Amino acid sequence: MCRLVGLFGMAFVTGLSGALMPGPVLALVIGAAARHGTLAGIVAILGHAAVEIPVVLMLMFGIGAFVQKPKVLAGIGFVGGLALILAGADMLRSAAAVAAAAWGGSPEPPSLLGVALSGAGASLANPYFAIWWATVGAGQIATVGSRSPIAWTTFYTGHVSSDFLWYALVAYAVGRGRNLLGVTGHQALISICGLALLALGCYFIYAGVRRLRAARQPAEVA
Repeated sequence: MCRLVGLFGMAFVTGLSGALMPGPVLALVIGAAARHGTLAGIVAILGHAAVEIPVVLMLMFGIGAFVQKPKVLAGIGFVGGLALILAGADMLRSAAAVAAAAWGGSPEPPSLLGVALSGAGASLANPYFAIWWATVGAGQIATVGSRSPIAWTTFYTGHVSSDFLWYALVAYAVGRGRNLLGVTGHQALISICGLALLALGCYFIYAGVRRLRAARQPAEVA
């Protein structure tokens, strides 16, 4: 029991260190909560948490070394960057209409499945999500020391608990606070999140190009 408590605590603390870093999931949670309320922000976290289940299972079987390859990370950066750019553009495009509908008394009901899929996509689009799991996450998994279902469930539960704690607080604050913003402030908040996704998407593509160049450099020197 003590070992499981320690495993839960380790997974929670290191997971929280990753959750606190700004990134696509944070921007998406803020944007979803600003557009549709607290519930939408929390549903976005469910999509993020669902993606982490197969990631943990794959790392159990040693896929971490494969994920760290520059070409693999570059591919994640290209595809993920494009996905974030499209998501950011959609957020910018709809910001005025969403804000006006929310304050006009006829807000468009959100597609919770779509929000959850967006949360999953924001995680997969981030190459640093893969890097974190292939390094920090893989190191934690190595300390589990067994493939006991109880141990792995404890590890996963500790990790996702940190995500839910932080992102749910953010979603709640934004969902409640949006009522104080007015139409202009509401639109501005959604637009800022859209711009953040656009910027992150462009950066991930740029980082992918740099990784490809770095991977080719030894061959060129030879």
